[in-house]
Amino acid sequence: MRLFQTGHLEELRMIADLRAAGLEVSTGPAEGRQWSFTEKKKTGGHFSLSLDGAVLGVPEAPETWHVLECKTHNAKSFEKLKKEGVEKSKPVHYAQMQVGMLLSGMDRALYLAKNKDTDEYDSERVSLDKKKAEALVDVAEQVVSSPEVPPGISRDPAFFECKFCNHHPLCFEGVPMEKTCRSCIHVATADEGRWFCSKKEAVLSLEEQKAACAQWEAIR
Repeated sequence: MRLFQTGHLEELRMIADLRAAGLEVSTGPAEGRQWSFTEKKKTGGHFSLSLDGAVLGVPEAPETWHVLECKTHNAKSFEKLKKEGVEKSKPVHYAQMQVGMLLSGMDRALYLAKNKDTDEYDSERVSLDKKKAEALVDVAEQVVSSPEVPPGISRDPAFFECKFCNHHPLCFEGVPMEKTCRSCIHVATADEGRWFCSKKEAVLSLEEQKAACAQWEAIR
């Protein structure tokens, strides 16, 4: 939690620095709210993304709104980013920007990186690659519509990406999944971000989903 709070505070500082440099930054439609976009055509409203913000006044294209992605890095990661670029060194961050551009309707993004050790900044403009962005939405569609748990990226518990994943205990240590309707074999996604129970033959409220019921069976 403290790490999350630190990251959020750094994000606010980075946005403040952009504004101090004369750029216009919009962080949401209202105070305390982020810009958030939901994909409905393929995923039925079950795939959404929030932006750090949108920025106007980027020197290379001062009249074009850009999706804003703010990230802090340690020294090693920062140098790798400067050498290789965000697409190669931070593919997850690159993917976030691609989907953000696709769903928001903007076709440019500004990736603002900060070295946590030195406060040095680096920035990179990214263009929308519609094919890559749509391919990422297709992956989301496969996950949303799958009647079973999607296969993991590795069967090796020591694999780097698995080792540091929050779901490592679930995949490799026999920890049972959380008991909610969304992890039940009798429940499927429906349109408008809703969830349908085949046992009750009804759309479930959020409260019902959290509580689950006596007929709950873990999705396999």
